[in-house]
Amino acid sequence: EPTTQSNDANPMSYGTLNGDRFDVWEDAEKLEVHISGFSYMVSTGPGESEWATPTKTDKTVDLMTLSSTDITWLNFDVPKGTVIVGIAFRIDEATITVAGEEKPLEIPGGSKIIRAQNLNWEISQESTIELQIDLTRSVVEFLGKYHFIPRFGWRWRGNLRNLWAIHGDVKALSGTTESTPTEPLLIALYTGESTDTTPTIVKTIPVAKEGTFYLGKYDPGKYTVVLWDDLSFTITGEGTEITLSFSAREATHTTFEHGKTSAETNLHLTYRN
Repeated sequence: EPTTQSNDANPMSYGTLNGDRFDVWEDAEKLEVHISGFSYMVSTGPGESEWATPTKTDKTVDLMTLSSTDITWLNFDVPKGTVIVGIAFRIDEATITVAGEEKPLEIPGGSKIIRAQNLNWEISQESTIELQIDLTRSVVEFLGKYHFIPRFGWRWRGNLRNLWAIHGDVKALSGTTESTPTEPLLIALYTGESTDTTPTIVKTIPVAKEGTFYLGKYDPGKYTVVLWDDLSFTITGEGTEITLSFSAREATHTTFEHGKTSAETNLHLTYRN
């Protein structure tokens, strides 16, 4: 099922802070940050990723207008099918304008890079990353100086379970009519085109699964799946001499390229029973 990724930051707020620490929000007019760099993390396989070379940017954004204004501050090109699992941008300057007076904000070194990770953003899909910031907790006044410690959050809807996964469904064919299998099936995954080697994984597909299967996550490459029906188990012998035999009919097989155009392979198999 799709999952929501979040770091649980509070939504944007303009309320007045109580206490002696900071009470300026009633008169705050702008909170501007200068974004000087951007990068993204690309998934290269199950559990593997790498950051792209950072891109220099030159964009000043007023964070107090983010809830009501759409801002485009960067365009970048990546190959179709690329899966982005993280983004990061660098803030090198920030100012706050209070009652018409612009005041510089000091940014601690560890707060200059904002990262949003655990995404699954496949290029060619329309996707939205919702960035949030709690303004009242992001600016602190201490010893007469203003400090910017951004409390960013993000929300993302994606399906990380299927990133680099091989999965799918099976239908039984009768004429041109497809139907859900009414018998248990056996499915195996082989690396490459040959089925003379030991399979990477073998799984049964119970009737209760209605033909759906999930074989796991794998590196990009060529794979072959084989499907068997008419499964039969026979036990012969007595005492300590017992023999278990198994037979099945190969119903269908197919070879495919995993990860070539998408970081997920969703197979739709059919067979005639």
